Parts: sequence; structure tokens; C-alpha cells
Amino acid sequence: MLREDLGEGLELALAVPQHAEALFELIDRNREHLRRWLPFVDATRNAEYTRDFLKNQLRELAEGRALTLTLFYEGRAVGVLGL
Repeated sequence: MLREDLGEGLELALAVPQHAEALFELIDRNREHLRRWLPFVDATRNAEYTRDFLKNQLRELAEGRALTLTLFYEGRAVGVLGL
């Protein structure tokens, strides 16, 4: 699996369905703040929705259309980077 140590406690990893629970909790805790910039926040109602999104992103990667990474700080998911 793609994983890159960025130093100072930061790490990037390929976003995979196993990250769904942590990413959903991150979104859920920060809804008010994220809502201004991210249109999907209100549609994200449970970890299963997030898991489906991550599965779709893996399909997009296989088709050469997207790369989605999870950003970790000291082992905790803190964000997502979509390219």
C-alpha cells in the first residue's frame, strides 16, 4: 500500500475503506467548519457512506482518474487529499 512518511509525525497513505470510520468521525466532529468548503459534508451521514466513497476512489485510481490520500498526524487521520 502507498504510504509516505513526511516527517514530524505526518504521513500520507492511500485512502482505503479501512480509513472510513476515522474519516467519518473527523467529518462528523467538524461539520460546521467544513460545510462552508465541502459540499459532501451534509450527505455524509455514516461511516458506510464514507466507506463507499473510498471504494469508489479506489476504482477511480484503477482507471487512472483520481488519487485520494489520507493524511495522518501521529497516527490519527486528520484529513484527505484528492488529486
